[in-house]
Amino acid sequence: MQGRGNTTGTQLVPSVNSTLMLTVKTTEVSCKDSAKFICKVVISGGRTAQDSAQLNVVVSASKISLEDVTGHRKSIYYHGDTVELACHATFTAPACLRWCIKKQTDEDFSEYVNNINTTGMSYDGCQYYRESTLEYNMTKEDTKTIIACDLATTPHCSNSNPKESSIILGNEIVDLVDIQVPQHLLYKKQSLSISCISKPLLMRDIISGVSLYKVTGKSLTLILEARHDNILQKSITKWYDPDLQYRANLVTSTINPKTNATLKIEIPFYNVKCWDASTYRCELVLFGNKFSVSQRSLSIMSSAQYIETKISTPVALNKDDIKIDCLTWNFETNDTIAEIVLSKLGSNGLSRIIAAQLSFSEGTKLKWYDMNYKSRAVVLSASVYPASSANISLQIPKHNVRCSDAGSYVCEVISIGDKNGKIPSTEKFTVEEITSTSSINTYTIGKTIVLKCGGKVGNPPGLPIWCRKTSHDINYMEYIGNDNLMISVTDPKPFECQFERFSLLQYNVSVDDKHTELGCALSSEGCDTLKPATAFAIKGLNPEIDKPT
Repeated sequence: MQGRGNTTGTQLVPSVNSTLMLTVKTTEVSCKDSAKFICKVVISGGRTAQDSAQLNVVVSASKISLEDVTGHRKSIYYHGDTVELACHATFTAPACLRWCIKKQTDEDFSEYVNNINTTGMSYDGCQYYRESTLEYNMTKEDTKTIIACDLATTPHCSNSNPKESSIILGNEIVDLVDIQVPQHLLYKKQSLSISCISKPLLMRDIISGVSLYKVTGKSLTLILEARHDNILQKSITKWYDPDLQYRANLVTSTINPKTNATLKIEIPFYNVKCWDASTYRCELVLFGNKFSVSQRSLSIMSSAQYIETKISTPVALNKDDIKIDCLTWNFETNDTIAEIVLSKLGSNGLSRIIAAQLSFSEGTKLKWYDMNYKSRAVVLSASVYPASSANISLQIPKHNVRCSDAGSYVCEVISIGDKNGKIPSTEKFTVEEITSTSSINTYTIGKTIVLKCGGKVGNPPGLPIWCRKTSHDINYMEYIGNDNLMISVTDPKPFECQFERFSLLQYNVSVDDKHTELGCALSSEGCDTLKPATAFAIKGLNPEIDKPT
C-alpha cells in the first residue's frame, strides 16, 4: 500500500478531531485490494474505538480499446497508405485476440489475418493483458472500412463491436490538386521548385488545408502544411522538416477556402542535396471528410542527361502490349536535334530498329532499319522538332509480341552541338506466362483421384504448389497432402523463352468435399493469385448400392 497510496488530507488535532485518509489511484487499484478495512482510534487514558467496512473490487469481464498509431495521419488516408492500429485488451480468462474487417460492400465482418503482431499474455493476479498491432494497406475499395478487435471466444467475428474497439477508415477522394515537381534536376546547377496547386473546386467544396510530404517507401514525412484559420481569416503555415526549413524558401502559402490554395517552396541550386531526389506528395484537405492527393518523383543528375530509355516490364505473353519510349531532356526550343535512334542490344552489339531524323521539308521523317519490328509495331509518336519535346514512342500490340522481344533497348540522341547521349534501358524486360489446365468432375467419396496442374512457369523456372478451398473456407489455402498420398513435381523443361513444369496430386475424396476446389499457383505468388476458373471443382457423392436382380 505504501508504494501505491498517498495520505493527502490526513490531519491530527488531539483535542478536536482527527482524519486519516488513504487514497489509491484508479490505475493502481488491484483485485487483491478486496478486503475488510478497520479504522482504530486511541484516546488518552487507554480508551480505544474502531469501525470497519468491506471493500469489494469488481473486475470487469473484458475491456478492449483500439487506437490509430500511424503517426501524423489520424483521419486522412489514401489508397497505398499503410495504417497502423494497436489493440489493447484486458480479460479474466485466457483468450486470443482477433482482428475483424468489414468493407462498405460487405454485409458482415470477416476475420483479417495479414500483417499482425500479437504479444503473449501477461497476468497481474486479477486480469490477463494482451496487445496486438495491425498494419493495413489502404486500397481504392476502402471508402468506408470498419476494422475491429475482439476476443476470439466465438467461431466468427461479431457484427456488433463496441465503438471503442473499432475504427472506421476511408474518406471521399476527389481530384482537386496538382503537384509541380521537375522529373530531372541538374545537381548544383538548377534550383528545385515544388508546388501544390488546387484545381477548380466543385460546388460547395471548402478548403481546410494543404500539405506537402516526402514519400520514402511506405512511410510519409510531413515537410510543411498550411491551414486556414477561420478566426484570423488567414493562412497559417507550419514547418515540420527543420533541414528543409533551413535550406528552402517559402515562396507562396495562400488558402482562399472557397476558391483556391497554393503552397510553393524553392531550394536554391547551392542548397540542393542529393537526398532531395525522392517522391513528393501534395494533399488537399476539404471540409466534409474529403481530400485530394497528387504525387510525383524527382531524380537528380550529377551531369546533364539528354536521353532516357523507358520500357514496360514485365510483359505477359499474349496479354500485355510492349511500350518503348525514347525521351529527351534538357533541350531548349532553340536547340537542334539531328536524330533520335532506338536500337536493341544483342550478342553482336547494337542493332538499329528505327530512327527519327530531322527533315527541313517535313520537320521529322522516320527511317526503319528492322523490317520485322516495322511489320509488328505501331509508332505512337516520333518527333525531333521542336527539340524541347523530341521523342520516339513505339508500341508492339500484345498479339504481335514475341519471346525474342525480351532484352535491353538503347536510345541515342544526336544534336547539332554538344548535347549528345546514348543510354540503355535501366532493366531488361522479361516475357512471362502462367497457365493451368481446368476440369469439372463429380467423384465418389473414398475414391483416390490423380490431378495434373501446371504450365509455363517463367524464367527462371518457378515451382507450382497446390491450393485448396473447401465449402468451409473463404480463401484458397496451400495444400501439402498427407503421408498416405503424394504430390510430385516434374523437372522444368525449356519452352521458347521460359520453362514448362507440372505437378501431380493424389487426392482422396472425403465426406468434407461437398464443394471443394483444387488448383495450382506459383509458390512465389501464393494461393491468393489463384482464380476459380483455373481450378478443379470436386463434388463428393456417396457410392451407389447395387440393387438385386
